[in-house]
Amino acid sequence: MKKLYIFDMGGVLCCDFNDIPIISDYLEITEENFFIYSGENFRKLLDGKINSNEFWVRFSLRYGKKVKEELF
Repeated sequence: MKKLYIFDMGGVLCCDFNDIPIISDYLEITEENFFIYSGENFRKLLDGKINSNEFWVRFSLRYGKKVKEELF
């Protein structure tokens, strides 16, 4: 049996799911601070210009702590 994994970055398949509140709670920051730390990198991630690993590396630099997990 083969397994299929579908990643829905950018809300192509499911447009009403917002994981930012859950991620913000996990990181113990506000949603506003999540977007401050994300800067332009969140848009780059959604546009496919950077991958999620690169996003978290860049996010971690602004956040001041290394995010080791894949939170999306």
